Amino acid sequence: MTGREKIEAAITSEGSREFAAVMPYEMLCYRDHWDELTTLPWWHRFDPDPDCQFNWYRDMFIGVPQDWMGLPASDPKTERGRISIKSQGSKAYRIDLVSGQETEIERPQVGGWSASLAKNHSVIPVDFPRTAADVVRLIPDPVVYDRDRAFVDGTLDLPKRLLAAFPDHLPTGYVVSPLWQCYRIWGFEGLMTQIVDQPELVRLASERFLSICLSSLAAQAARGIRVVWIEECFTDMIHPHVFAALNLPLIQQLIDGIHQILGDILDGLIRTAG
Repeated sequence: MTGREKIEAAITSEGSREFAAVMPYEMLCYRDHWDELTTLPWWHRFDPDPDCQFNWYRDMFIGVPQDWMGLPASDPKTERGRISIKSQGSKAYRIDLVSGQETEIERPQVGGWSASLAKNHSVIPVDFPRTAADVVRLIPDPVVYDRDRAFVDGTLDLPKRLLAAFPDHLPTGYVVSPLWQCYRIWGFEGLMTQIVDQPELVRLASERFLSICLSSLAAQAARGIRVVWIEECFTDMIHPHVFAALNLPLIQQLIDGIHQILGDILDGLIRTAG
């Protein structure tokens, strides 16, 4: 069985005769083992040129033989036209050809945070949201995905090439659960206390994050994903009754949305083929 067939069989009632091998957080592996997996320079990861992007993803997918693949979007054609990458020795710079601005690209550190991000590895919000107005201000309305525009702006170019090159890998999407995303605005301690002190405020924030999740999934589905990995953290630390009342309905809505979005995409492909 191909990797794709193993995973597709595993999520049926009959199950699979073979185990699939998959890896979460692929980018951490690629970051830490870049020089083992490819001869390409590290800054190709940051180059919007579609050939650079395809070549380094190809090397990673070959070098780490797993059964699924995260399916990235291309940078829009407008971004590709205005951004250039220049290397000087071991350093690389991002050049905005319109403004002329030149910015050094920091190479990600193996096994940890880069120097500039190390101080921000935990969220400790300064602007602590305490009201519904605060939450609405901090969590924007979702951007409605325009699939027709995606065909024009080139964001589907890279996933098309990867799907053609790796038909035996199952293309996989990724979302963060709505409640877990509230960590971004409250931090750990704030989220844990707000769940107890202001559960309706947390529910409002989670519902807004859910809308953003579903919009993101529409874009990922158009790229070609067929299954979704939902990341859920910290919510095993809340009371089971709170989990059932607050988190479970949101996860169910997210899963229902995934089924609908992927179902609509597959139905559209079938109609197109017919």
